[in-house]
Amino acid sequence: MDFVLAYGDDATTFPFEQWLRSEQKALKAEQFELHDGWLHHPQGLYSVRKTIAGLLSITRGVKCYPEQIVLGAGTQFLVQTLVHILPQNSTFAVEDPGYQRIYQMLKSQHADVKTISLDDKGLSIDEINWKNPNILYITPSHQFPTGIVMPASRRIQLLNWAGHAENRYILEDDYDSEFKYQCDTIPSLQSMDSFDKVIYLGTFSKSLLPGLRVSYMVLPQHLLRKFRETHAFLLQTCNVLTQLTLQHFIDSGEYQKHIKRMKTDL
Repeated sequence: MDFVLAYGDDATTFPFEQWLRSEQKALKAEQFELHDGWLHHPQGLYSVRKTIAGLLSITRGVKCYPEQIVLGAGTQFLVQTLVHILPQNSTFAVEDPGYQRIYQMLKSQHADVKTISLDDKGLSIDEINWKNPNILYITPSHQFPTGIVMPASRRIQLLNWAGHAENRYILEDDYDSEFKYQCDTIPSLQSMDSFDKVIYLGTFSKSLLPGLRVSYMVLPQHLLRKFRETHAFLLQTCNVLTQLTLQHFIDSGEYQKHIKRMKTDL
């Protein structure tokens, strides 16, 4: 399996001039949000979430309303939040090998965490059934660090697994979904989910700059209600000006132009 440098790791590819233009537009047009409006949006600014929802629908087939999106300064922060709204006494399973920071973060929250080995299609179904977790954290579109792309057949198996018990969920980390890795595009797991059991996670760290710290999750409706009941007091962790600049950057078409340039440079 060939590995490809994440584009967010190469600052020379970033369209600074276009980003600065979007930032200037945000400063001129969104003065209320910059001053007081952000206080009313613990999930992130609604207009920004609306833009992200539209982008996800077009690029990944994700089915969601802006109300279901929660912004946060990094995937770790969002998963840490999820620990407190998912069923109590859950057993989490992560990929082995996998993203060690998530494993360590879950352990630091005193969660019960198991590791599941990989086969040529991704997370092992047999091992899931043996170790019996109820929460899976997976990177199906480009497994980290092996690069395995989970085929549709295995995705359907995982969705069926999640649908067979009330408290089962799948955390789908689509961390670099903008880019294709020597294969045809496979829709997101969330777009195939008819059980409302997939929590979709994404970030702009790979496609833009890691230092911008804008990640997001898409919550099923019933978990959204619990999030609002238990986390309405939170202040949004994403910088407000960065949120608004990102919105203008996407709405102007510059984001998709940037992604197209990056794909051309592959």
